[in-house]
Amino acid sequence: MENIFILISIFPFIKEEIIITKKHPIYDFYKYIFVIKDNNFILISKNVLNNFSKKFKDLLYYKWEYWPNNNNTNYIRHILYHYYPEECVSIYEEALNSNIENYIDNNKDKYLMK
Repeated sequence: MENIFILISIFPFIKEEIIITKKHPIYDFYKYIFVIKDNNFILISKNVLNNFSKKFKDLLYYKWEYWPNNNNTNYIRHILYHYYPEECVSIYEEALNSNIENYIDNNKDKYLMK
């Protein structure tokens, strides 16, 4: 989850290109998202934002392993609203709501008064 939020946050501000080699710990994760021209590295640039946006639903629709704090969710929402297609904002909101429901279901015993 954290890698996805970091990627969402930095994508709009990439000036040129970022190269991620196989040695980097996030290489396998990013290999899933981006088109790879060479098996030794991943090239990330603003030009691939469209491709990233198309995979947005696949990236966010799962049970999140941790719950981001309110500042992080608002920051991601702000970035999405200003720099991504409207569809990405909707997908984020749906994934966030789904995970809130999941969190409440999994933790309701902690918060119910006995």
